[in-house]
Amino acid sequence: MGRKILVTGANGLVGSTLVPYLQSRGYTVSTLSLTLAVDVSKALQCLEKPDTVLHLCGENIGEGRWTEKKKKRIYDSRVHLTKQFVDHLVALDKCPAVFLCASAVHIYGDCGNESVTEQHTLSNQLFLSKVCSDWERACQGIENISRVINCRFGVICDETRGAFPKMCLPFRWKLGGVMGEGHQYTSVVSIKDVVASILFLIENAEASGPFNIALPENPTALAIAHCLQKHWRQPFLPKIPKKLITSILGQKGAELFFVSINAYPQRLLDLGYRFISPTFTEIVHNLLK
Repeated sequence: MGRKILVTGANGLVGSTLVPYLQSRGYTVSTLSLTLAVDVSKALQCLEKPDTVLHLCGENIGEGRWTEKKKKRIYDSRVHLTKQFVDHLVALDKCPAVFLCASAVHIYGDCGNESVTEQHTLSNQLFLSKVCSDWERACQGIENISRVINCRFGVICDETRGAFPKMCLPFRWKLGGVMGEGHQYTSVVSIKDVVASILFLIENAEASGPFNIALPENPTALAIAHCLQKHWRQPFLPKIPKKLITSILGQKGAELFFVSINAYPQRLLDLGYRFISPTFTEIVHNLLK
């Protein structure tokens, strides 16, 4: 595999950690800021032809209420932009050998207590399920030319950015609680495992198709709350009613906090990847030590 990598979404949660990580391992990394308003063809002409493309950009789903305009930006910045980007990559004189695109475990919809692998039936029952399904479908135009990898990320835990600091904040104040009854699973993964698994996959010639990037043992909402309660020595653990969360956050609250997804990284483990932080307890310890 060549050493030249192009990264889109380099300023995001994953990209901002991934770029220096790749550079420290000897890769030459270029970045491209992509929006639907950008002339992709002109932008690509200004760059050296990459051997590998890591496509990570997309509207932040955690910021703001999910109005119809917000949901359109979430969808278009993933599905339409990826389709447009792929079309331009295919038209290059030298198409990248590897095309890795972000996705998410939300592609499975609500799975209850079932542990799901990459072979599980996909769902369009929820907004994010449809976004992810169409997002991966948008990559199909390059599959006959490049080795395509779809990374179905769980909730990515980073010390200062993304969802993890927001999880911790109420527990720091001794005001944390359990979302509903707490039986719903949350697929999570540390940022260190995210960047390490991306490098592992692009360097492994056998890796193609979808990969769950989530812990082998995902926690329930109750387990997450207990872990954070113990770390911050919070004396009590109230239940936060689903009705309260959805009345404040609407559809966003329902899909992000109460949909149960226990995504098992079967294909990643089969290839021999070993997790740096294989449990949520270890993620908390490593991030908050």
